[in-house]
Amino acid sequence: MYIFEDNPQRTADRFLGFEISKDSWYQIKYRLKGNLYRESERHGKSSCIRGLLNAYPLCTVGNMHGRFWADTELSQFSELLESDIYDILGAAPGFTEVILPWQGVFRTEESGITESRCPKIYWYLRERMDYLWGLLRIA
Repeated sequence: MYIFEDNPQRTADRFLGFEISKDSWYQIKYRLKGNLYRESERHGKSSCIRGLLNAYPLCTVGNMHGRFWADTELSQFSELLESDIYDILGAAPGFTEVILPWQGVFRTEESGITESRCPKIYWYLRERMDYLWGLLRIA
């Protein structure tokens, strides 16, 4: 199982012509979110993993336009994160290994989630990741 960072719009850059399979669980679940792509050559790492049967998102990125989460959005953030955790835990028994984002889920250049900038979201995410990693047995 691969866990990747995602944004609440569930959008991605089109990368080297990669298309998400219309039959993938990700496409089916987020179909109503609108356009899954925007044209760009700069990004695309998450685009390549979306749609794979063994890839699951964590909604830690504020959005695709450099806007970060704020403590005033804790309710929306927690709702999205809990949905992602639910999906991960539901699928986890089918996998023997879990691979996390190489810089973790607190990559400040993508998420902007720091203790000093948004302490409520930071500690909520920290608590929920400890819970998730504990259930997945990740150190």
